[in-house]
Amino acid sequence: MRFAVVGNRHGHVFGMVRQVLAHPDCEITAVAEDRPECLAELTALGDFSAYQDYRRMLDVEEVDAIILVTANHEKADAIEDAVNRGLHVLVDKPVVTSIEGLTRVERALARNSRVIYPWFTMRFTSIYRAASRVVSDGLVGRVINCYVQNPHKMQLADRKPWELDDAMNGGAIVDLGCHSVDLVRWFSGKEVVEVTAHHANLKFPQIPNFQDHGAILLKLEGGSSALLRTDWLSALGAADFMDYLMIVAGDDGALEVRDGLDKHVRYATDADDFRLVDPVDPPHGMIQDFLNNVRGDSPTLLTTKDAIEATRVTLYARQSAEEGRTLRIP
Repeated sequence: MRFAVVGNRHGHVFGMVRQVLAHPDCEITAVAEDRPECLAELTALGDFSAYQDYRRMLDVEEVDAIILVTANHEKADAIEDAVNRGLHVLVDKPVVTSIEGLTRVERALARNSRVIYPWFTMRFTSIYRAASRVVSDGLVGRVINCYVQNPHKMQLADRKPWELDDAMNGGAIVDLGCHSVDLVRWFSGKEVVEVTAHHANLKFPQIPNFQDHGAILLKLEGGSSALLRTDWLSALGAADFMDYLMIVAGDDGALEVRDGLDKHVRYATDADDFRLVDPVDPPHGMIQDFLNNVRGDSPTLLTTKDAIEATRVTLYARQSAEEGRTLRIP
């Protein structure tokens, strides 16, 4: 499969490019970035044709998919354009930053079915795979409630201007919360039907149009629930850039996942004490999973539907916070 890279606005692009280049069935033929210094970083990764205009690149180059890492608010246009050209999209999170942008992407997919594959890396880490097996094996029973926290450090000096403007980055609920919503959908096996959220900017009031934290309450199908904490409030002296904690409560037990400096999975049931769970490697990596989606092969650990639905929930959560009311998820 032939890829082209569109954008270099986040460091995630380097891991994405390296994983694609490492796969024997994939190659990257061209890169596009309108800032010369960012384009130079991409061309240093391989012998690629270089463009400043990604549309010009897609007019000239024969490719099957793009790796999309533009500024967040630019992704909807690029995805819509790529899908209309018949291309698949491997996209850094978040997929889009507005309900209007998501609607356009869905309309493009309705016209031309292609794979939109989000860089939701947690589904491929060994501790979350181990936790998922505990749940899928029924060891904690039916999932009733999930709690997920994902605080991040805010190194202001390292942030680009677009990353500090909610109109461009999507805000903490969208930019950071998409991972947590994806975990909830994955572990519960349920869709979100209702959301109530709050956000504010209390630690960084000097930054206009920016929210430094959000809290999200989700109602799921069947009456189960989830509570999510997503923010830029980690202390700069903390041991890790982010410190994930997930607790899954079922009707026969509970599961805890720590994903920071301390990494572990443990669970207890109504009949037995807590026990640690060994890590479980995924059956394949993210690029193979992307190819499986494109080819219609199985198994797939992450799908276009996962990308769309997790994004939809975060967008309505942000709207809920802005309007101060509970919203149904359409």
